[in-house]
Amino acid sequence: MPFTLQQFTIGDTNYVSKHNANAIATAAAVDALQTTVTNAATAGINTQSVLLALFGGSQSVIGEDSYALSTASAILTVNAGYLWSPMEQTVLYKAAATNIDFTGFAADTYYLHIGATGEPSVDTVASLGVYSIVWGGSSFGVITRLAPVAWGYSTFDAAKTSAALGGQVYQELDDRLEASEGATVGVLVKTVAAANITLTDPEAMENAVIILSGAQSANIDLIVPDYEKPYTIINSCTGGYTVTIKTSGGTGVALANSEGAVVVCDATNVLLVVKNSAAAVDPYDVGGTYNGAPAASAVLIRYPVPRTVTLPSGLTGSQGVAGTAATAQTDFDIKKNGSSVGTMRFAAAGTTATFIMASETVFSAGDVLTVAAPASPDATCADLGFALKGTR
Repeated sequence: MPFTLQQFTIGDTNYVSKHNANAIATAAAVDALQTTVTNAATAGINTQSVLLALFGGSQSVIGEDSYALSTASAILTVNAGYLWSPMEQTVLYKAAATNIDFTGFAADTYYLHIGATGEPSVDTVASLGVYSIVWGGSSFGVITRLAPVAWGYSTFDAAKTSAALGGQVYQELDDRLEASEGATVGVLVKTVAAANITLTDPEAMENAVIILSGAQSANIDLIVPDYEKPYTIINSCTGGYTVTIKTSGGTGVALANSEGAVVVCDATNVLLVVKNSAAAVDPYDVGGTYNGAPAASAVLIRYPVPRTVTLPSGLTGSQGVAGTAATAQTDFDIKKNGSSVGTMRFAAAGTTATFIMASETVFSAGDVLTVAAPASPDATCADLGFALKGTR
């Protein structure tokens, strides 16, 4: 609102009233300014709210190297770093590395905590531990980071070039930015023997196809990282053992030698999408029908094979039916280029055929497959249907 003050001139006799008017106007302007500032502060977002929005409701180290640990003899070295503490509603900071001497500590599992001043310390209380540290009394055991990593500037900076992915930047960066071109086109060859194989993050993220080779001497696991990603796996090993693709703690898909599969990890388990074997074959069936009772030596089907087809020994899986049962056993001759290679047989009073073929028979393109009635046909066997099960 406008802020106007009374002016004084020579000869004024109402200077008291002008002073009072100016005081009232000044007070009103100050009150209005205070109200505006108060409303702005109330409606605004404070620093703690900004940090909470950025880093979430659980404590996290900011940047991969913040408060990272290394050991030498009995000395635990804690890097300088930043840690978001929702309990303190602030970012804790330590400018220099800290050495903690474990000499004289009892064997136990210790936890690294960051105090309100950013200073690291260890004790045996698990709550709000940034790391767990196994101390054996004279040497360090397994050290595990418990706090998640929030992106810091160095992580964002590394994201600018795909060369940094995998080795420096972890799954969340590759998943969200998809910056590594190799993540969709790379091919990785791994040699298999008797030990389990664990893919590193770079190996998993930069390769869509994993080829396994070598003389395998035991059943093993191929362990992939536990985040969402599809894989094409080809097991080109020899030895007669299986490779199971799985996460470290989940279930998986087993592949025998010469098998391949498209699988997908759902961040917990590895699931099968499609599976095929190098030894797999496509089905190729040949069939026909004949209405009524066939005459002597009648040809039920004459089929010129257009591509290589294999009929298995015993004609396993083939089918034959008769609408009217045979009076006596009736054999139909199955021929390759006029030479007998098998039999379709209906038993006396039977309407379902059995098949005979002494060995596997291969028909090449141009060969002719025929099925012929017996020279002395049965009086009643009639209305036939059959299908010879083969592969190509």
